Amino acid sequence: MKRIRWPFWAAFAAGGAAWLILGFTLPYDTNLNDVFNVAALAAFAAAAGCIAVYTAAGVLGPAKWWRTNVGTYLILAAASVLAIVGPTAWAVLFHHGVIDTWWLAWAYIGGHFLAAAMWAALAWLWLRNPGNGGAAAARIRELEAENEALRARCP
Repeated sequence: MKRIRWPFWAAFAAGGAAWLILGFTLPYDTNLNDVFNVAALAAFAAAAGCIAVYTAAGVLGPAKWWRTNVGTYLILAAASVLAIVGPTAWAVLFHHGVIDTWWLAWAYIGGHFLAAAMWAALAWLWLRNPGNGGAAAARIRELEAENEALRARCP
């Protein structure tokens, strides 16, 4: 993995500043339907692309996300983005931007629950990860070292 350098953070800050400035300066009667439609389609394509690239990297190389809990949760988190913006993108493409069927509405609501569960699972995973430091991690390292010492003594 490469380190994220300052140009990324500068571009991220500039984009955030532009978004904030536009949010406060656009007239209240501006029609932003097209912006929303493009954003929904772009979010869907980006999440699907992320899943496709990560899966291809696993099939063709060593990055098999289905073998690790972090990789699995990351893919499920990306799938939760698909579940949220997928019904919106479908509505934009085929229903003039309106979620007008019960199954599409149900998928849209379910996507939010999936997102909440997956991001909570990722947070829990990183919380309990011994590599994050803290007293619990130190105790885990201590117990693992003690376990290794006991294994070394037993033939």
